[in-house]
Amino acid sequence: MSCSSFNSRKRHNSACLDPEVTQMLQELQSNWEDLDAFERGEILINLVSCGCSARGLANVLPCAASTVLRYMDLADLEVFLTEEQRSALSLGFSAARFLREWDTKDRRECHNERKPRYIEQVSEIKQKAEEEEGEALSSQAPGTVQPESYAKTSKTVVLASPHPVS
Repeated sequence: MSCSSFNSRKRHNSACLDPEVTQMLQELQSNWEDLDAFERGEILINLVSCGCSARGLANVLPCAASTVLRYMDLADLEVFLTEEQRSALSLGFSAARFLREWDTKDRRECHNERKPRYIEQVSEIKQKAEEEEGEALSSQAPGTVQPESYAKTSKTVVLASPHPVS
């Protein structure tokens, strides 16, 4: 057993000794079937803020720790949802599927925001490389040529000169 796992269990167990937490947990257990995903999530967020762990809560609730975290995520997203999305989730639409689609959409939007910055960074890097390549060509000794095919590998070809360079 790792130290962090032990501390997490200890913190969860000591939180469960608090009468307020015990009462919230008992109410959640008794009303589990009657609550929708958002209400469950809000109560679970309160319990976790009091020191309970998702895994510890999953041991006393009829769900897995990942489901506890999923309900908490839904409660956090509730303010961003449309009425149609809220009602679909309340009527039993898969919370896991919804969050997966939300994450995919969110990642796509973030990627589209980062994409122009990425393109700018790549063009800056290319420009610096071209400048450095130009400086390297100008500082070469007379009689040396760097063919275009070798420019990318930074190999220099020296041509034999009939006259010594002074």
